[in-house]
Amino acid sequence: MATAISPEPVHALEMLRGLRAKHARLRNAAAVSRLILLAVVFVWVSFFLDWMLDLPQFVRLLQLAAGAVLCFRALRIFIAAFRRSLSDDYLAARVERATPGLEEALLTAVQLSAPGHPRAALYAPQLLARTVALAEARVAEVDAGRLIQRRTTMLSLLALAIAGGALLQAASMRPDLARVYVRRNVLLSSEQWPREYLFELVEPDPSKRDIVLAIGDPLSIVATRKRGGETRVDLRAEFADGERETFPLEKKGPDTYRKLFRNVTQGMRFRVMGGDYESQEYRVTVRQRPRIEEVLLAFDYPDYTALPDVVEPRADLGGHVKVPVGTIVKYTARTSVPVQRAQFRLEWREGGEDRREDAALAAEDGTLLAGSFKADRNGFYSFRLESMDGFENSNPVRYRIALIADQPPAVQFVVPGKNTEVGIRARLPLQFDAADDYGLKTTFIVFRTVDTEGDALKEVRMPLAELPAGTKEIRIEHLLDISTWNAQWTELEVREGARLDYLAEAVDHIGQVGTSRTYVLTIVKESDLLRLNEGDLAGTREQLEEVLSQVRQNRRELDKLVDGARATGGKVEAERVPDIRFTRLKQDKANSQIDESLERVQEVLDRIATNRLESSVQDLPWITALRDALARLAKEDAPAVLAAFDELNRLAADGAAAVRDIEQVIGREQQVERTVSELVQELAKWGDLRTVIRKMEELIRLEEDLEQKVNERFKSDAEGPAENR
Repeated sequence: MATAISPEPVHALEMLRGLRAKHARLRNAAAVSRLILLAVVFVWVSFFLDWMLDLPQFVRLLQLAAGAVLCFRALRIFIAAFRRSLSDDYLAARVERATPGLEEALLTAVQLSAPGHPRAALYAPQLLARTVALAEARVAEVDAGRLIQRRTTMLSLLALAIAGGALLQAASMRPDLARVYVRRNVLLSSEQWPREYLFELVEPDPSKRDIVLAIGDPLSIVATRKRGGETRVDLRAEFADGERETFPLEKKGPDTYRKLFRNVTQGMRFRVMGGDYESQEYRVTVRQRPRIEEVLLAFDYPDYTALPDVVEPRADLGGHVKVPVGTIVKYTARTSVPVQRAQFRLEWREGGEDRREDAALAAEDGTLLAGSFKADRNGFYSFRLESMDGFENSNPVRYRIALIADQPPAVQFVVPGKNTEVGIRARLPLQFDAADDYGLKTTFIVFRTVDTEGDALKEVRMPLAELPAGTKEIRIEHLLDISTWNAQWTELEVREGARLDYLAEAVDHIGQVGTSRTYVLTIVKESDLLRLNEGDLAGTREQLEEVLSQVRQNRRELDKLVDGARATGGKVEAERVPDIRFTRLKQDKANSQIDESLERVQEVLDRIATNRLESSVQDLPWITALRDALARLAKEDAPAVLAAFDELNRLAADGAAAVRDIEQVIGREQQVERTVSELVQELAKWGDLRTVIRKMEELIRLEEDLEQKVNERFKSDAEGPAENR
């Protein structure tokens, strides 16, 4: 059975096609207007954001990218809408909702008249025909124009007209703003917005938004006015710690404003503001300057010092160097921050001019510097550093180099330590001390003859033993045998009457020579030495006679003091205390003369022993006994008197001195008086004897001279005159 073909609602379908076309036109117009409106709104929003906030370039780039993405997605949506067409069923349903009298006749007619509709077979042909006829009749009465809603499209066009018109009007009124907007937000330039006030940053470099400074550096901010009248110019800063502060810029000229931060210690962000002008934001980052945190030193001392090397680096010196000349100084320095370049500098003064020497250093791990130098002159050393940020240590610490100069050896004669007369058979003991700061190498005794101008004529250098390494102090003893001199030192003959200068020399390990004071050694006859002994003993007697006189006077003063004390009840009066002190001073002088007498007698004994004076051997026991008696007197009796005087002075000062205290001092004084008197008598006897002997020796010598002259005259007369021979 064939399927019946449903009649078509021709007029209804034609109306629906017309509605579809009108709806498409309105929809497309609304879509285009909305797309353009979106772009206009984006332009307005981006303009105001950039105008008010002066957006950084990267934000404007993101904004431009976001606008492009938004417009692209909106365009895709609108294109998809263009391609979508409304179905007859949808349009019929909208017509029926707008026209209540159709009662779904139009929707039924349109659906069932469609070819191949599955429900068409369920309806009788007569019923379908009647439904189509009813829909056609009713559609003829429908006003299709009122079925299309134009409000949305009109609103879109109105909004576009308002926004776009305002944009065009604003662009025509301020074309400069429009041009700047295009350059900033489309071409992404850094051109500033034109304002009533315009300032240009001169310092720091306006092309550098990020400024890196070293801590403590100054920061100068200078702005010049390009447009606008007089106004206040401020710098609004936000520091790294979050604190915010506004600083006024000082006017430095008709159009110049400046703010100087003398010592920048922390980072900040800032803008310059004046009138309606606001600059871009600048960021200041603070970095540390490189500096030396610590210097460790080790030393290789030169061999001549005999000092052990300092192998373990030392930090307790603070980097300063005080070492012997020629020391190799090894340093290890650590920097506060990594450095890309380092330089070691030596500075010294030479010839009245400042000199320096630089050497590049490699930084291990960026912060460790190591090297060495030879300390051969006083001066300074320092490290020139450059950090990874390019900052230098503009005022580096200068470490001192102080050299300890090797001083020449110090030499001093101890024995005899004075000008000396000796005989031709003398054996003279010589003794001298030598010292050096680092070590002695060898020593000499030098003898020389000199002319009237003091210049050396002949010289003998008598070397002594080589000294062990590290010998800093030594006492050299040498016995000089004059009797063997001519056999040993033929270049300088010694005879009676010769006069030699002698001194001691010491040499250190770098060849520096130290010399002692020069003394005179005179070779005299044995008779002259004997006369010297006699003179010393005679002088000793005279000196002891003075001592005896002083001691007796002191005793008489003490006797008077005793008499006065007994007259006043056995106590020493206070006004007599100065007399006791004065007497004690005189006793001290007498003791000093006793010491000198002992030294003089000892010299006589030394002269006899040194020169081996045979004629004085018989006097040796007597002189030795004299020396021993003087020694007891000088070391025991005389000090005991002084001690007694001191005790008496103490008691008298306290008002407690009595007669018995004075008598104790008198007893000790009498003992000294007796001893000195005995010594004077012994010396007087010896002197009288020596006077007789000397007179006899002179008579014998005169007799020998007379006999020699007689023999010479007799011989001359016997030979006759020269012309007869």
